[in-house]
Amino acid sequence: MKRYRRIWVLIIVTLLAYGGGGILTFDLSKRKSNEIFPVFSWFLFAEVPQKKHIRYTIRIYRADNRDLATPLLFANASEYLNPKSVSANKLIDEIGRSVGGADETEVQHLREILEENQINRIQRYELLKLTYDPVERYQTGKMQVESIRFFDKGRP
Repeated sequence: MKRYRRIWVLIIVTLLAYGGGGILTFDLSKRKSNEIFPVFSWFLFAEVPQKKHIRYTIRIYRADNRDLATPLLFANASEYLNPKSVSANKLIDEIGRSVGGADETEVQHLREILEENQINRIQRYELLKLTYDPVERYQTGKMQVESIRFFDKGRP
């Protein structure tokens, strides 16, 4: 019986220490968790996502040296590229932020990488800025689409 009680005390002490450590990892001044594996903050879902979420994507107008009858969004162009490519999506987001920051040398550098490695079959495309509330987009599909710039492969 003593052994049984000792095990329960050990379990309770361990859980309390682990929970206390998780609470202590939360930095109140920054309102951010400072996780140190395996101790993590217990405030994972306490933060509300930002109302305006901004992403960038491309709309494809010309692929395989022919104009498309209807332009395709990047996410729907699996015939010409891999729309699930994380690196392609990151590059497109970086290009969008660079265009917004007016950094033309960075835009050209990122475009070269994107065109050579991810969208090599695409000749003409448009950079789009998508602004939306994540919950509203999930429920209704509503988002604001803004054309940023057209690009032709190999041209500045």
